[in-house]
This record gives sequence, C-alpha cells and structure tokens, in this order.
Amino acid sequence: TLGDAGLGLKLHAEAREGRHDLRNRWRLNERDARLLIARYLRPIPRLDLGCIVREFASAAMDLSDGLIKDLGRMCRASGVGARIEAAALPVSASLARMRAEDMPAFAAHVSVGDDYEILATVPVAEIEAMRAERQPDDNGFRRIGTVVAEPGVIVTAGDDTIVPFDHTGWDHF
Repeated sequence: TLGDAGLGLKLHAEAREGRHDLRNRWRLNERDARLLIARYLRPIPRLDLGCIVREFASAAMDLSDGLIKDLGRMCRASGVGARIEAAALPVSASLARMRAEDMPAFAAHVSVGDDYEILATVPVAEIEAMRAERQPDDNGFRRIGTVVAEPGVIVTAGDDTIVPFDHTGWDHF
C-alpha cells in the first residue's frame, strides 16, 4: 500500500515529541498507528514479485522516493508520460479515509516515499498472463493508470480533476 510509510514517518515524529495531532485528526487507533509506523521503520520490499515483473514488464523500478517522483523518472527515461487515477492507488484503510476526506492531505502523504513497492509498466496484452503467475497468497498487481505519449505525470480524481502534488517525493540532492 502506498503512503503508509509517509504517514508512519509523520506519526513517529509526532509521538517522539509527545504529540498525536495526526492520529487524532485521522481517528487512528493505537493498532493502526503502530502498523503505519512499522511500515516506515521496517519496510518489507516485495522481492518475490521481481522475477514475475521481470518476465512481463517493459519497464520497472523500485518505488522508494515517492510515486510521482519515481514514475516521473521512469517516464522521462522512456520518453513518455503517465496518467494515474487516485482511486486506483492501493492504500490502507487509513489512507483511503484520507483520500475520501482530504485529497491534498492524501497527496502529501502518498508522495513521501519509503513504500518499497515495485513500479512497472506492462503491455496490455501481457497483463492477464502476469496476473496468472502470482502466488495465491500475494496481493497481486494493481493497475493504477496508463502510459501516454505526452510527457509528465498527471494524477486525476474520480471526476477527472487533476490532483495537485506540491511535493512529488524524496530528493537525495
């Protein structure tokens, strides 16, 4: 799920200061807050999917610096753009509630990074074959958008309005 580590980072920082502003704002119970913080402190990369993705994807990379930042890098390297549907992004219940109630807050958390998922582009003709290769206990793959000819990454809400991302991800330099 995307954004859990970003929200976990902010929850962890608040807890260290003895505050619980985000936890209270998003009505997170102790268990949910601990799970989100764990997603930040102890990420679990989905290495098991690497071989499957390698067989079917036309491009792939780790998603560690934030969806918009990393997808933008992939698109620039390939000379294409992407259109993403915010509702299609795989998120936890906590982030789903945020997406429904406050899209700018959702965008801020989902773009932090540290998600350690696999971002891949797969030709339409290969999607079903790739899905058939996944393990029964795996969450599978999620289509979040489409590669397009126009450069840039655009995220849209359900009504096709563009979701602004003030911060696209982590910059190392």
